[in-house]
Amino acid sequence: MADKYLGGIRTGSSGVSIHVLIRKKGDNSEVTGLVFNMAGLVASFCRQGGTRTAISLVTQTIGGAWTSGGFAEVDATTMPGLYRLDVPDAALVAGADFVTIAVVSTSNYTFMERIAMSSEAMQSGDSFARLGAPAGASLAADVAAVNVKTTNLPADPADASDIAAAVVAVPAAVLAAASAAPITANMTQIKGISLN
Repeated sequence: MADKYLGGIRTGSSGVSIHVLIRKKGDNSEVTGLVFNMAGLVASFCRQGGTRTAISLVTQTIGGAWTSGGFAEVDATTMPGLYRLDVPDAALVAGADFVTIAVVSTSNYTFMERIAMSSEAMQSGDSFARLGAPAGASLAADVAAVNVKTTNLPADPADASDIAAAVVAVPAAVLAAASAAPITANMTQIKGISLN
């Protein structure tokens, strides 16, 4: 059921169960021992902009397969007052922003909860569908393509010692390439100009 809840319940979900906590009006203690066909026990839902719709309660077990209106006590000893309610699929169809679930029982507080419904889906599968990549693209293929282009790079291209050595080597190489004769001629010309 992990794909049905997204800050609320995803519209169009089916087979959704919720937990209902029921307390006594007299002392606010948890109510135990309720069963689906007990007198005075009534469940309903009301969708945004709609009218109250009865939920026909039926027997259920805690680990049983979902069935519309299924109702069962979770554990009277360790989780007193908590019940499972299988929400009818009709309560969750598209077209409403929320649905309110209510459970009324004699001498007890009414359980009532508004549940947000969202049409947004949780992301699953390849992220390329979200990023607008071309059809058929895959992250693995792109990583392989990048790897081909970077395989021949030096193991440490940004090593500071390599950069420093290159800075020293460039002026030395330039001076070595120059012959003494042009330098001497240039110096003579400069001297001649300064004398004039």
